[in-house]
Formats: sequence, C-alpha cells, structure tokens
Amino acid sequence: MRNIIRICYVICIVFAGSVASGNAIAADAAGNAKDPFTYFYRSPDLSIIPDMVRKFEADGSFSKNKVRPPIIGFMAALFSRHPDQVNHWLSTPTTSHALTALATSLCLAGKKEQALQVAKRRGLSEEFQTYLTTLPTSLLQLPVNTASVLDMLWGASFATGDRKYPDRIVETLGQFIESGRYDVDDIVTISNIKKDRSRSGNKKLGEKYGKEKFLELALAGVAAWALGSNAKQHAFVRQTVEARYASAAKSDFGYVLRRILFRSSTKTIEDAAGTHFELIFSKTADGSAVKKYAENTEQESLGDPEILFSKFKNEYDGNENIDAVILLYVRRGTGITATVFLEQPNGDRVHLKNFELAKSGKERIVLEVVPIASSDLPAEGIYSLHGTFADNHDETVTSTTRFYKNKD
Repeated sequence: MRNIIRICYVICIVFAGSVASGNAIAADAAGNAKDPFTYFYRSPDLSIIPDMVRKFEADGSFSKNKVRPPIIGFMAALFSRHPDQVNHWLSTPTTSHALTALATSLCLAGKKEQALQVAKRRGLSEEFQTYLTTLPTSLLQLPVNTASVLDMLWGASFATGDRKYPDRIVETLGQFIESGRYDVDDIVTISNIKKDRSRSGNKKLGEKYGKEKFLELALAGVAAWALGSNAKQHAFVRQTVEARYASAAKSDFGYVLRRILFRSSTKTIEDAAGTHFELIFSKTADGSAVKKYAENTEQESLGDPEILFSKFKNEYDGNENIDAVILLYVRRGTGITATVFLEQPNGDRVHLKNFELAKSGKERIVLEVVPIASSDLPAEGIYSLHGTFADNHDETVTSTTRFYKNKD
C-alpha cells in the first residue's frame, strides 16, 4: 500500500553506537509494533517474562547495541516493581550477554548488592563487576546524555506505563532548551529530518555548531522525535507531554512541546483518503486570541503550505468566527463522508459539520472550511478538533488536531 500523506517523519541519527527511536527499537526487539514488549503495561502478564528473555537470547537481542538498552530499562522497571520475581527471572538466561544486561537492570532497579552477587556467582568478568559499582541505584538517576539512556527510559515506560519515565525525557529536553545553547528552531528541524534527507540536514547543522555541539543537539532532536512518536501510540506519554506543556506554553520549551503534540495528533494514512487538520488562521468577533497550536511541518504531498495559506486567507478573511481548515489529499476514485466535532477542555463535544466529497477521476487537494463560533470556545485551555473520514473503499480514518485558547 502506498502512503497518501506522510506527516510523521523518521529521524535516523547515529549517536554513540545506538539509534534512539523509542518504540521502534522496542518493536525491533520483540517483533512488531503491537507485540507484548511495546504494550506490556496494558496487560502485564508476568508469566511471559521467562519466554521473552529466552526469545531475546535466541535472536541475539541482548548483544545488539540498538536493541539492548530498551530491554535493560524494561527489566529494570519490572525488577523494581516485582522483587519477588527476580530470582525466577534470573534463572532463565545462560549467555554472558543476557546475564550482563539483566545484572545491569537489577542494579538500576535499586538492587546493586544482588546484582554484584549474580555477576560473581555466574562468572561475569571483574571488569563488569567494577562497572556495576559505578552505576546509580535508579534508572531515573542516570544522566540522559546518550541515546542508550533514552532507550532505557522508553523500555521502562513500555513495561509499566508509568509517566515518571517519559517525564524524565521531557524534563531533560526542557533543560536543554532552556540552556540557550541552541536555536530552538534547530531542535525542531533536526527532530523533523526525513530519513532520506538526514545526511544533508545533519551536515548543515553540523557545520553550524561543530561536531561536539551537534551531537548534543542531535540527542535533543531524537528525544523530541521519540516523544512525538510514542505520544501518538501511548496515552500516558501524551498526557505527560500535555502536563508539561500546561506550565510552559509561552516559552521556547512550550513551542517545542506544541510541535511534539502536533506530531502525535497526526497520522500516516496508507491506501486511504489522506486527511490532515490545520488551524490556518483565527479571527473572533470578541477579539479573543487563539494561538495557532497545530503547526504545519514540511508536507510536500500537500504542496506549499504558505501558498495554501494565502489562497485560503484571501478567500475567507471576512469571516468573524474562527475557521478551521481541513486539508485533504484525496486519491483518484475516492469519495468521502466526514463528521467533524470539537472537544472542549471539560470534555464536552460540539458537533461542527458533516460533509461529503464525491468520487473524482483524479487525485486532488481539497480545502474544507469548518467554522467554529466563539461561543464554542467558552474557556481558556486546550481544545481538540476531531474528524472521522469514511471512504468508498470501506476504510475509516480519524484525525485530531489541538489548539490552545488564551484568556479573552
């Protein structure tokens, strides 16, 4: 199936021998994006852990630099939560790669003495035993200065669904942004670089900052990309980002968090009617300010966003209410039936519009105007614009975009 619209971009940055891509690494470790590893926290069945460990041993995951870190974080979180299972789970592995990974997990779960005992009893090297003594006794105490640590935190996130792990990543991203060492737009840029353009994009930023500073910038970009990717798939990650955004909306940090939330609200649609919401502009009768919250990124399949913006604004600028604009890229032979509604900060939903698009013999871009009355925005806060699109190929997709309304 071919992609009709590509909104989510993949950044592939090699950093300290690892590629930080959040759930993508975990999925690689366990098989696919819907496997028991990535979504373990939803139905935590402890009885499958020995089989997971055996699988990771058999497929060499414990020896792969790209896959090992999230497994370490995953097991550290479980060791911490279930100390009564530690001995049982440690009886499964036989290879040195597996034992060193799990001993590291045990140390980061606050059980350093037990980790050292395991290392000595199972004949692990003295060098490794010395390494264990240098580790903190909590995963959350590790400095987030490599992609491997990011992946450990994502592994712990998938094991538990506990917001404290992604929040550590958000916190570190905020500290990086607030240091003022980098242009905040460069962080957004590097987190949006497409896989097929990563070399040229990285080269420009590398020339601007130099190798050492670029690697630090790359880590921040990877953290931002992974937060957006995982917020799309895991509600607790999105809630973590939203909570931080609520207290940082007007800062550079808030700007980056808005982009993360936007990325997590959009979807890559395959072989279906491509849909994308964007709040193009706002104008209310009472003069209240509505911030542009769903911000456009590069979208070549939709044409130049600035041109679309200008054409729409010139045509509809006389409207006194807010106009949300749905950009649709519709494939040939596709008809669409759509329903759009607004969710207010208190959870109430307001139906806004139904519309239909007839089949056409060609692919086309459609701009559909959805008026939002100022009375539909009664309070300050985050609003969600939802659309459900059914096509004549028996496929249904849903898109969501959010925007923040200031006090009147």
